[in-house]
Amino acid sequence: MTHRLLILLIAAICGLWGCATGGSDRVVERPVVRYATTNMLTIDRVELSDTATVVRFTAHFRPGWWVKIAPDSYLRVDGKEYTITDTCGFCPGQPIIMPDNGAHSFSISFEPIPADASSFDFIEGHETYDGFDLFGIDLTGRLDPFAVPVIPDTATVPGADAHRTPRIQLDEAAVPVKIQMLNWTPGLMDNVMLSASDFEICLRLDSTGAAQAELPLDFPQRVHVNSLRNVYYGSFVTAPGDTAIVYLDAMAGSDRARGLAIVPKRLWAKGLYEKVNECLDDDTIFDNLHRRFFAPVFKDYQQPGEKFVEAITDAYRKAYRQLASYNLSPMQADLAAARLDLALLLDAKEYREMFAIEYENSHFGRQLPLDSIKTTLSREHLADIGASVDAGNPTLLLLDSWKRGLYDGTYSGSELYDNLTAYAKAIKKARQGTLSSDDTQLPGMPHLAKKCKQLNDNIITRLKDIRKPAIERLPDTKAESIVEAIVARHPGKVVLVAFWNPMSYLFQPKEFNESDVVLVNITDTSCPLPEIYLYAACLKGYNYIVSEEQALELWRKYRIDTLPYYIIADRRGELYFGPDLRNYSWLLSKIEERL
Repeated sequence: MTHRLLILLIAAICGLWGCATGGSDRVVERPVVRYATTNMLTIDRVELSDTATVVRFTAHFRPGWWVKIAPDSYLRVDGKEYTITDTCGFCPGQPIIMPDNGAHSFSISFEPIPADASSFDFIEGHETYDGFDLFGIDLTGRLDPFAVPVIPDTATVPGADAHRTPRIQLDEAAVPVKIQMLNWTPGLMDNVMLSASDFEICLRLDSTGAAQAELPLDFPQRVHVNSLRNVYYGSFVTAPGDTAIVYLDAMAGSDRARGLAIVPKRLWAKGLYEKVNECLDDDTIFDNLHRRFFAPVFKDYQQPGEKFVEAITDAYRKAYRQLASYNLSPMQADLAAARLDLALLLDAKEYREMFAIEYENSHFGRQLPLDSIKTTLSREHLADIGASVDAGNPTLLLLDSWKRGLYDGTYSGSELYDNLTAYAKAIKKARQGTLSSDDTQLPGMPHLAKKCKQLNDNIITRLKDIRKPAIERLPDTKAESIVEAIVARHPGKVVLVAFWNPMSYLFQPKEFNESDVVLVNITDTSCPLPEIYLYAACLKGYNYIVSEEQALELWRKYRIDTLPYYIIADRRGELYFGPDLRNYSWLLSKIEERL
């Protein structure tokens, strides 16, 4: 090595050493950030001296993509700004191209902040909205990111306890909601977003961190809360007749900066559904179960469909066993179980998107081309998965499943859901276009009556333009004997009876011709009549529609847990039924045995 090269090497090493350490009187490792607008920027170390404040960052983003740091970024302490004096590892205002590991470390030197400062803010540029802003960077080591703020002792609604939800009175008024931000100071953020399946409302916080709105709800619904800077706080259930008071913890932004996949509770909601809301996201029970058991199933995006079905149903069973081991209140267990049911249904329905998300999460943000996903699920696969779930569980209504068509409205007798069932039954009649004037005489519910009338008129209009399939007349017998009476119409034949609705994954055997197996399709009135007609027109065999009361009797007799559900009648009329028949290969074998 030449003398010149040796001098250059020593100089380079010294330069790198200066960039990596630097003189300092005080060092804070991995300081807690009170609120962050991004999870793309984390602070590894802060070095404080009387000549400079050096902040060492790591930027996180997709490999090959880039981020920028504005050249006029600054630190702020008690309203005073401290500007950039030097940088290392990047050029302010120029793109930082992310390497293959999706992380790039760099440092920025600022003017020295006061020696007695207990915290400071990092603001990325004066003109950059939605920039990389980190507020309340703690220098004391005393800020606990998992601490629960003091929730004001707000008066709750009388009767809102763990076992009873007061009956909802629907009227023309929208649902009032009051928002209060905790752990917040002016300038921390500007807006909060409330969203559900039917609306998205942006609220501007006032100087006290408060805001209020009226939500356009016709039925109980789950509402999600975000800031416009993409920070998620949680969700709450509310309904017409309620006045919800929602407290948010601004530390939710800190969770993003610390890269937490499962975050502490950051939302508390008072009102009619207070106890439900306490359990909804409490202790992140569902998030832990889903992350632990469900997410790994989506790591292999080339697995055969049969293997995926086995893996996702096994994960579901393991998650349920884990849930059963927890010491939970009945309501907590009920909600967590319903969320597992809903997760299984939706993960299976949206399996391609789930594969893409899991790939991106485990490959430093790289995206998976959808045509690379080799796993393909047939209707039979989806039916096998759905065999584990009670899709008619009314608890699912509180999880915004109304719009997903997972609630049948035939449940009664539960104090918690009586009001939901009454509404579901009224809506169901309107969906069939059979609403009478008597059905709209609902005391204290004029808004519901109006909505039902509008829906009923719309259904009648749609039915005029739909080709109606052949619908057979039901046997003149008691509800509990309907299946036997239908089977008796086909003496000496093997009959496959399928209970279905347009949301169920019904499959019909193609391996047998009509002379071997008679197909009978029975649906109830849980779906709009036009959708029933459109779907039934595509089915082979004989179509029947039973009333709500008849369906309930049949469900009880044959222990129908969810749809589709199958019954096989042999040539002598003896019946075989059970959820195992949703396994397509098993169904075929059982039919073969009876031929």
